[in-house]
Amino acid sequence: MIAREFTFDNVARVAQATAGFLLSETRKELAIYREWGASYRSAANGVIIGYDTRFLSREFAYHFARVLHDSGIPVIISDASVPTPALSYAVVKRRAAGGIMFTASHNPPIYNGIKYKAEYGGSAPGEVTSAVERLLPDKVTPPRSPEEAIVKADLRGPFLAKVRTLVDPARLTASPVRVVIDSMYGSAQGYVSQLLTEYGVPYVQIRGTRNVLFGGKKPEPIEENLIPLRAVIASTRR
Repeated sequence: MIAREFTFDNVARVAQATAGFLLSETRKELAIYREWGASYRSAANGVIIGYDTRFLSREFAYHFARVLHDSGIPVIISDASVPTPALSYAVVKRRAAGGIMFTASHNPPIYNGIKYKAEYGGSAPGEVTSAVERLLPDKVTPPRSPEEAIVKADLRGPFLAKVRTLVDPARLTASPVRVVIDSMYGSAQGYVSQLLTEYGVPYVQIRGTRNVLFGGKKPEPIEENLIPLRAVIASTRR
């Protein structure tokens, strides 16, 4: 829970442990590299950090980035909130040593979380998270690096460029389907709408702004949370 267990001090502890893990000479001996065939990349390849639209996600992400920077690990942080797939794509595209995503997924707004992405962009196996946990320090000192030292990058643009290669514009524009986009106040807001605008496809956008309370609901597409979407869809059929 934010401000209870999920604090800046604890984020710094995880960041320091992550730095120790990435800099460890024994990391390449893990099964993920020896048996699974994952590509090993040293800490010198850097870490990509993303964050969602939750309360203090950006601030937590920069705090984590500053600790890594203090450890001599190159860091790139998203210049805006991003969905997890965009962060994962950046890790693979930039051949980074790993990625860190600040998000609590579909959980209530009082929570936040840290997700470690391995070199292949996917979630790290248990042996990785266990290795990081073993390195957690009892105490940490505040990061020395200023926020301005962290390199910012656009993760949205390259991700959308990849998505465009998977879309058939002719079929999209020929479709009679009416589109309603419900971003549920999440970090994917603006992605689909940008593409549809480029292709000239009309749409209706709802819940497409930042709301750290997610409108009083969990950002989870279950029946009880889709009432506003159903209402808009019903209104377009009249």
